Amino acid sequence: LALAAGAFVAALAVRKAAIRSVLSVLALALVVAPLLFLLRPPVSELVFSREPMGGDDGMMPRVRADTPVVLVVFDELPLSSLLTLDGEMDRQRFPGFAELADRSTWFLEASAVATQTTYALPAILTGLHPRETRAARAQNYPQNLFTWLGRDYAFNVAETMTQLCPSQLCREAALKETFTARARTTLDDLSLVYLHQVLPPAWTGGLPPVTDTWRDFREGVGGGGLDLEDVEDLQRRAGDLERVFEAFRRGLGTTPKRGLHFLHLNLPHVPWKYLPSGRQYGPLGASNRPRGLRGEDWEDDSWATVQAYQRHLLQTGYADRLVKELLDSLEEAGLWDEALVVVTADHGVSFWPGLNRRSLSPPFDPGPGDRVNHADILNVPLMVKRPGQQQGERSRRTVQLVDLVPTIADVLGEDLPWAADGRSVFDPGPEPQERRIFERNRRLGERGWQFGPLVTGREATLQRKHELFGGAPGFEGVFRVGPWAEELVGRSVSDLPRAAPAEDSLRSVLLEEKAYRDLDPEAAYLPARIMGHLEAGGRDGAEVDLAVAVNGVLQAVTRSYGEDDARAWQAMVPERAFRPGDQRVELFEILEPEAEGDSPRLASIPLEGGLIFHLLADPDGAPREVVSSEGRRYPVVRSRRDSGWRLNGVRLEGWTAGRRSSVQPTPPPRAWVAMFVDGRMVDAQAEAWILPKRRRRGKAGAHKR
Repeated sequence: LALAAGAFVAALAVRKAAIRSVLSVLALALVVAPLLFLLRPPVSELVFSREPMGGDDGMMPRVRADTPVVLVVFDELPLSSLLTLDGEMDRQRFPGFAELADRSTWFLEASAVATQTTYALPAILTGLHPRETRAARAQNYPQNLFTWLGRDYAFNVAETMTQLCPSQLCREAALKETFTARARTTLDDLSLVYLHQVLPPAWTGGLPPVTDTWRDFREGVGGGGLDLEDVEDLQRRAGDLERVFEAFRRGLGTTPKRGLHFLHLNLPHVPWKYLPSGRQYGPLGASNRPRGLRGEDWEDDSWATVQAYQRHLLQTGYADRLVKELLDSLEEAGLWDEALVVVTADHGVSFWPGLNRRSLSPPFDPGPGDRVNHADILNVPLMVKRPGQQQGERSRRTVQLVDLVPTIADVLGEDLPWAADGRSVFDPGPEPQERRIFERNRRLGERGWQFGPLVTGREATLQRKHELFGGAPGFEGVFRVGPWAEELVGRSVSDLPRAAPAEDSLRSVLLEEKAYRDLDPEAAYLPARIMGHLEAGGRDGAEVDLAVAVNGVLQAVTRSYGEDDARAWQAMVPERAFRPGDQRVELFEILEPEAEGDSPRLASIPLEGGLIFHLLADPDGAPREVVSSEGRRYPVVRSRRDSGWRLNGVRLEGWTAGRRSSVQPTPPPRAWVAMFVDGRMVDAQAEAWILPKRRRRGKAGAHKR
């Protein structure tokens, strides 16, 4: 309609002088409209407001102290994730956090003051409770830790989600990008935001979500066409967590001794893609968005939340690895003994079915038996190591994260130049009798809540976590979760009783099958999240208990999910499951034991994958047929739509392969979609995985969505 209207007006302008005169006047809109946009709050605040100065303009008083300050803030990390059932630090899973707790003052009852990073980080860095929606930029929070110490301290700063450090103070911050890279990422992200805004909801299901991360929305989302060779480049991209941490760690040794070292690292925040070793897992063609989320609410699907919880704990293991590296780097730089070191998290996250993962659930004054997520979201780790501290301590004082800047001022022996809401965690005065929390969500808008000195619900979370993942020490227990896990995981397939497949036997397709060929277990990427599509034959919609074996050993158990004709499964397996070279991945249905006391029986499920397709062409280069490694032949016919289609910005020319023809009257048992570049196969996926189940009338081929 817009193109037609433009053509119509253009035609009138050619013929009518009056129209040309009107258009000449309206041309001013090309200048006026952008100016109105830029001058309208809050855009004008972002574009034209002046950053607060931390230099010689006298805005802040001079600081006499020379104690190094190290402040590290993790993201989406509840304290309960680090604890055992008895409330102690889990030393086997998280030795880095355990060592830090042993060498500092650990505040077990510390709590967040906001459920979103854009409010929590300003509260941490200003000592002020959030009261309204404001962008987390220095213009909106001119009195903060950076502007206070900026005249006298050297900075080693990595702000990954906020801009609270004025640019003139943080030019040499750890996180830097070229203008070209920043513009490319911004335009790509905005294009996806635009599509989510203008397209009907039914059309946005295949788009990458734009609410899971702050940027790089296409990263790790299905259909991106990312090859295994691109993983190293993926890790070098601006904003990658490993790159940010390494730059910050180097800064510990190169920044002058009188320095402020600040790092906000969005770990173990979604997307979950890290194993405890720091290796990334995939599949690279699958979304990292947690399954079972409806908006920010967990569906009432216990297995979906269990698998999400599992991946969260594995990524928390990577955060713990970085804590250990941080402690070692502080020792190497000679900073540990004399520095003030603070490690915390901006807020937590919850994994209760039916509750919100980030917003507090009612009732807000819970009684016995009420299931709430308050402790999961509010209680966060907080360890403070004072200069010269030699022994670890524990404190159960009621403290909140607005107390951190007043604590830094207290330890430095300085007066804070503004009136903060918090107070030093080492203040010997009476404890506050309330806690405040600020949150903003789509349904309820902005709201602030007040709690008593204790936050309820942590014991229930620890009990559930122990029941789910406490079957074995360390991360063995995290992988040993699911139906029959204790009896099956870790056992050889040959040692277990087998059962013949039922008449309504199952079939499955392994996603990213090529990743399991010629694998290097020491590579930066491991396909440890094994996924597939399940054909349930004539069965109803009941879940199917499954076991996944790698190289002859059962490594995980899981359950199928989805509708009758669109079932899928996924399972996390440990790194030790892999060996150099080709991997043997097997899938089994778990059946009840024949007799009490026996082991469950396994029924093998054919796991299709590994098919290689060859594109045969006529002498003039026109594709003639596709031949599979199984010997099946697929004649190629030209599609009615010769113009092809677009996928993630790449133009794909394609044809429809007829499943029934005079050449091949018997249809193959399964249809595939194969992609070729210059005659070479680069990918092949089962039709049922990437295409809808419907068929066009009169055609039986694989059709474009």
